[in-house]
Amino acid sequence: MQPRSTGVAGACPQSPISDSSTHVLTPAVINETVLAARDYLHSPAGEKDWKQVAGTGARNREVEAPAIAKFLDWDGHRVKEALAEISDIEDEVVEKEVIDRMPSQLT
Repeated sequence: MQPRSTGVAGACPQSPISDSSTHVLTPAVINETVLAARDYLHSPAGEKDWKQVAGTGARNREVEAPAIAKFLDWDGHRVKEALAEISDIEDEVVEKEVIDRMPSQLT
């Protein structure tokens, strides 16, 4: 299966997981995908892709979710929810295992 492209010139080929198929993914898979994209876009290797999806603006939460959504070619709300869950896990508000056991992101 060929990776999908967002149409962002020079962007890395995207995951073969299209936004239309993310409804069947568990929160664990969605969160890990968003986390990997976030970490990549924040790394030196992803700097060029970050500029293409987010422009030259600061790396803040207001820009981060739309940029990651554009990079993954996913719905912005799905990415925003995943980032909120990731933040709660990183801040130790909730255990990762609790989120991972949820049957869907909408639960």
